[in-house]
Amino acid sequence: MRSHFTWISFFSSSASLSSWTSFSYITTMSSLSSSASFTLFAWISLFSLWTLYTLWSLRS
Repeated sequence: MRSHFTWISFFSSSASLSSWTSFSYITTMSSLSSSASFTLFAWISLFSLWTLYTLWSLRS
């Protein structure tokens, strides 16, 4: 049961990570014209990825 839950967590994390990556790419392409918004977006991306990684580590 434990490993089953770990696999579910892993797949859900992977799915959210891949969807976030797609979203990040689209947003980055559209916000490259503005340096300030790009910097802000980069920090938000890093923070979100770090949060996902931390949650995944705590689960497993």
